[in-house]
Amino acid sequence: MNTKAWTPWGMSDNIVNIRRGVRSYSTPGHGGIGVSRGVAEKMLSDAARFAGEYANGYFWYEEDCKYAIPFYEHPEWAEGVFTKSLTKDDFLRPIKSWDQQYLDNLENGFTIGKIPKVGDNVRFNEDVTFGGRVVNIGNTYPVIKVTNSKVEMHGGNVILRMDLHHFLSKRVEVV
Repeated sequence: MNTKAWTPWGMSDNIVNIRRGVRSYSTPGHGGIGVSRGVAEKMLSDAARFAGEYANGYFWYEEDCKYAIPFYEHPEWAEGVFTKSLTKDDFLRPIKSWDQQYLDNLENGFTIGKIPKVGDNVRFNEDVTFGGRVVNIGNTYPVIKVTNSKVEMHGGNVILRMDLHHFLSKRVEVV
């Protein structure tokens, strides 16, 4: 499959379809693995989803450091990318080198928050500053727009924009 697609590393110049919703992307300078939100929610641990970068409906795992995380959880996916057969243990070494936090989260049963949708109300679990304005812990705001990587909330006379990763980390949660 050789089509162009947006990735966090630029436009792809090659795409390998590993399975439905799981693809390997390369760009002229970089690349990685993209796992669709639907597949990730069904097949990856919360620790794995939190370790990825969420954008454009995919959890992204860059090729140098994070690529091993989805393959660690599903070594069978590697068959579409690597020429030799690899096991879970083959992916453990790079994870220990690059992302021990993922392993700690996996071991401790880490859970992520829900990704909001328009109409949800969200609550802040810690004080957050938006352009000099402090939003206090416990404040609740309605979600008015959700894009590929941001959430917009109506905060009185201002619009608050926040990266989706804050919801995954439970700094902000859907109530």
